Amino acid sequence: MGVWHGNLKTRKIMLKEGNIPKIIDFMFTDLTRQKDIQLEYPEELAEALKSEQPEDYNSPEQLNEGKIDNLTDIFSLGAIFLELFTGKKVSGISFNSVTEVEKCMVNYNPKIPRTLAKIIFKAIRPNRKERYASMKEMVDDFMQSTTLWSRVLYFFGIRRF
Repeated sequence: MGVWHGNLKTRKIMLKEGNIPKIIDFMFTDLTRQKDIQLEYPEELAEALKSEQPEDYNSPEQLNEGKIDNLTDIFSLGAIFLELFTGKKVSGISFNSVTEVEKCMVNYNPKIPRTLAKIIFKAIRPNRKERYASMKEMVDDFMQSTTLWSRVLYFFGIRRF
Protein backbone atom coordinates (compact mmCIF):
# COMPACT_ATOMS: atom_id res chain seq x y z
CA MET A 1 0.00 0.00 0.00
CA GLY A 2 3.04 2.26 0.03
CA VAL A 3 2.97 2.88 3.79
CA TRP A 4 6.00 1.94 5.86
CA HIS A 5 6.23 1.87 9.61
CA GLY A 6 10.00 2.13 9.94
CA ASN A 7 10.12 1.20 13.62
CA LEU A 8 8.49 -2.22 14.04
CA LYS A 9 9.27 -4.07 17.28
CA THR A 10 7.55 -6.76 19.30
CA ARG A 11 6.28 -4.18 21.78
CA LYS A 12 4.52 -2.33 18.96
CA ILE A 13 2.27 -5.26 18.15
CA MET A 14 -0.73 -5.66 20.40
CA LEU A 15 -3.43 -8.30 20.36
CA LYS A 16 -6.93 -6.98 19.91
CA GLU A 17 -10.05 -8.83 21.04
CA GLY A 18 -10.14 -12.20 19.34
CA ASN A 19 -6.31 -12.30 19.31
CA ILE A 20 -6.09 -10.16 16.17
CA PRO A 21 -2.62 -8.55 15.97
CA LYS A 22 -2.55 -4.77 15.43
CA ILE A 23 0.49 -2.62 14.83
CA ILE A 24 0.65 0.38 17.13
CA ASP A 25 3.03 3.27 17.56
CA PHE A 26 2.55 5.74 20.35
CA MET A 27 5.83 7.50 19.60
CA PHE A 28 7.27 6.72 23.06
CA THR A 29 10.77 7.32 21.80
CA ASP A 30 10.01 10.82 20.59
CA LEU A 31 8.08 11.72 23.73
CA THR A 32 10.85 10.58 26.05
CA ARG A 33 13.29 12.90 24.26
CA GLN A 34 11.28 15.87 25.51
CA LYS A 35 12.75 16.98 28.85
CA ASP A 36 9.44 18.10 30.33
CA ILE A 37 7.52 14.86 29.63
CA GLN A 38 7.75 11.95 32.03
CA LEU A 39 6.18 8.65 31.00
CA GLU A 40 5.39 5.89 33.45
CA TYR A 41 5.77 2.31 32.26
CA PRO A 42 4.95 -0.98 33.94
CA GLU A 43 8.15 -2.33 35.49
CA GLU A 44 8.41 -5.18 32.96
CA LEU A 45 8.22 -2.76 30.02
CA ALA A 46 10.72 -0.37 31.61
CA GLU A 47 13.23 -3.23 31.94
CA ALA A 48 12.63 -4.34 28.35
CA LEU A 49 13.12 -0.78 27.08
CA LYS A 50 16.47 -0.50 28.88
CA SER A 51 17.80 -3.60 27.15
CA GLU A 52 16.31 -2.89 23.71
CA GLN A 53 18.84 -2.03 21.02
CA PRO A 54 18.16 -0.61 17.54
CA GLU A 55 20.11 -3.59 16.15
CA ASP A 56 17.44 -5.92 17.55
CA TYR A 57 14.87 -4.94 14.90
CA ASN A 58 16.31 -2.43 12.43
CA SER A 59 17.82 -3.44 9.11
CA PRO A 60 21.50 -2.77 8.36
CA GLU A 61 20.62 -0.06 5.81
CA GLN A 62 18.32 1.60 8.32
CA LEU A 63 21.07 1.66 10.93
CA ASN A 64 23.85 2.73 8.55
CA GLU A 65 22.07 5.06 6.13
CA GLY A 66 18.77 5.88 7.81
CA LYS A 67 16.98 4.35 4.81
CA ILE A 68 13.39 3.28 5.48
CA ASP A 69 11.21 1.45 2.95
CA ASN A 70 9.23 -1.75 2.53
CA LEU A 71 12.41 -3.87 2.80
CA THR A 72 13.28 -2.39 6.20
CA ASP A 73 9.81 -3.32 7.48
CA ILE A 74 10.24 -6.83 6.04
CA PHE A 75 13.53 -7.14 7.92
CA SER A 76 11.90 -5.89 11.13
CA LEU A 77 9.00 -8.32 10.79
CA GLY A 78 11.49 -11.15 10.24
CA ALA A 79 13.33 -10.03 13.39
CA ILE A 80 10.05 -10.06 15.32
CA PHE A 81 9.27 -13.58 14.06
CA LEU A 82 12.80 -14.68 14.96
CA GLU A 83 12.27 -13.46 18.51
CA LEU A 84 8.81 -15.02 18.78
CA PHE A 85 9.84 -18.41 17.42
CA THR A 86 13.38 -18.77 18.78
CA GLY A 87 13.59 -16.45 21.78
CA LYS A 88 16.63 -14.78 20.15
CA LYS A 89 17.17 -11.32 18.74
CA VAL A 90 18.84 -10.49 15.44
CA SER A 91 21.58 -8.43 17.10
CA GLY A 92 24.66 -10.51 17.71
CA ILE A 93 23.42 -13.45 15.61
CA SER A 94 24.53 -14.18 12.09
CA PHE A 95 22.69 -17.02 10.40
CA ASN A 96 24.50 -18.50 7.43
CA SER A 97 21.84 -21.07 6.62
CA VAL A 98 18.18 -21.90 7.11
CA THR A 99 19.30 -24.96 9.08
CA GLU A 100 20.76 -22.72 11.79
CA VAL A 101 17.42 -20.93 12.19
CA GLU A 102 15.64 -24.31 12.30
CA LYS A 103 17.93 -25.51 15.10
CA CYS A 104 17.14 -22.43 17.18
CA MET A 105 13.43 -22.95 16.61
CA VAL A 106 13.53 -26.62 17.56
CA ASN A 107 15.55 -25.84 20.70
CA TYR A 108 13.07 -23.12 21.69
CA ASN A 109 9.88 -25.05 20.92
CA PRO A 110 9.84 -28.30 18.91
CA LYS A 111 6.14 -27.75 18.04
CA ILE A 112 6.91 -24.74 15.84
CA PRO A 113 6.78 -25.72 12.15
CA ARG A 114 10.30 -25.80 10.75
CA THR A 115 9.10 -24.43 7.42
CA LEU A 116 8.84 -21.06 9.14
CA ALA A 117 12.65 -20.95 9.30
CA LYS A 118 12.89 -20.38 5.54
CA ILE A 119 10.60 -17.34 5.76
CA ILE A 120 12.44 -15.87 8.74
CA PHE A 121 15.85 -16.52 7.19
CA LYS A 122 14.88 -14.77 3.94
CA ALA A 123 13.32 -11.80 5.76
CA ILE A 124 16.39 -11.05 7.93
CA ARG A 125 19.05 -11.27 5.24
CA PRO A 126 21.56 -8.43 5.70
CA ASN A 127 21.73 -7.98 1.91
CA ARG A 128 18.52 -6.26 0.78
CA LYS A 129 18.60 -8.09 -2.56
CA GLU A 130 18.30 -11.45 -0.77
CA ARG A 131 15.15 -10.45 1.17
CA TYR A 132 11.55 -10.66 0.06
CA ALA A 133 10.83 -7.99 -2.56
CA SER A 134 7.43 -7.23 -1.00
CA MET A 135 5.27 -8.02 1.98
CA LYS A 136 2.88 -9.77 -0.42
CA GLU A 137 5.66 -12.17 -1.43
CA MET A 138 6.33 -12.92 2.24
CA VAL A 139 2.62 -13.47 3.00
CA ASP A 140 2.33 -15.69 -0.09
CA ASP A 141 5.07 -17.93 1.33
CA PHE A 142 3.11 -18.16 4.60
CA MET A 143 -0.12 -18.95 2.81
CA GLN A 144 1.46 -21.48 0.45
CA SER A 145 0.94 -24.16 3.03
CA THR A 146 -2.44 -24.13 4.73
CA THR A 147 -1.05 -26.55 7.28
CA LEU A 148 1.73 -24.12 8.17
CA TRP A 149 -0.67 -21.20 8.31
CA SER A 150 -3.12 -23.04 10.56
CA ARG A 151 -0.26 -23.99 12.90
CA VAL A 152 0.88 -20.38 13.12
CA LEU A 153 -2.67 -19.27 13.89
CA TYR A 154 -2.96 -22.07 16.46
CA PHE A 155 0.36 -21.05 18.03
CA PHE A 156 -1.01 -17.54 18.61
CA GLY A 157 -4.31 -18.92 19.90
CA ILE A 158 -6.27 -17.40 17.03
CA ARG A 159 -7.69 -20.67 15.76
CA ARG A 160 -8.23 -24.08 17.28
CA PHE A 161 -7.73 -27.38 15.42
